Amino acid sequence: LLRSPQFERLNDGPLIPLLILVAAAEGAVASKKWAPVDLKTKQTLDATKSNAFKMQADTVPGDYGWDPLNLFPTDAEEQLKYQNAELNHGRIAMLAIAGFVAQEEITKQGIVESWLTGAAFPFN
Repeated sequence: LLRSPQFERLNDGPLIPLLILVAAAEGAVASKKWAPVDLKTKQTLDATKSNAFKMQADTVPGDYGWDPLNLFPTDAEEQLKYQNAELNHGRIAMLAIAGFVAQEEITKQGIVESWLTGAAFPFN
């Protein structure tokens, strides 16, 4: 599977720049949300190395502080409702991607090609 022409086509597209962009964005967020580790001296490293890869105590997963339209409610009950909806939407999206991968494996065509050739419709 990893040597297939479809997989090799990923190298011709924006895969590497996309990976670099995602890694940079995640790194920027992580640097603000992780507990600090002081690398200046051996003593400060020894005192703070237990913080490595630990989130700060006040960190809420998924809260990046970006809400330019102020859509996120201030009420704690409504916030929980929105967070649960976000989790459910993410789970549905993961199932959809698994379906795309299964369809590509079965039809040996990409998603768009399957729609164009009619292979995506099993009862035709």
